[in-house]
Formats: sequence, structure tokens, C-alpha cells
Amino acid sequence: MTDPLLTFRRLAANDLPLLKSWLEAPHVRRWWRANRTDPVIHAIETGGGASQQGGEAHDAYIAEMDGRPI
Repeated sequence: MTDPLLTFRRLAANDLPLLKSWLEAPHVRRWWRANRTDPVIHAIETGGGASQQGGEAHDAYIAEMDGRPI
């Protein structure tokens, strides 16, 4: 049996619908600020990048296990 491969890749525009679905899941929403003024949700809904919050840019990544986003 081999260990699963954990990798990280930069968040891409085509990841935004997946990220939004994760943030809207009930078990996540309970802990995440799920309001319309949230800068991450706003960036997703408007098609903007999720890599800038509060005027400060940062890198965003997706973790993958054996090639599947987690």
C-alpha cells in the first residue's frame, strides 16, 4: 500500500466555483463568515481573484490528495 500524495497548487479562476461550494457547505458555513460582504465570497461572485483581501495581496493555494482537491 502506498501513502497518498499530498500536493499544493496555486488557486486558479476555474477553482472559484469549487471554493464557493466548499464555503457554502453547512458544516463550513457554520465556521466561515458566510455573508455577502465577505471579501472571498464577493471575489468569487464577481469573478475577481480571491488573492487580495483588505488591500493586502497574498498567494492562495488548493491542496490536492492524489490529484483531487481537498
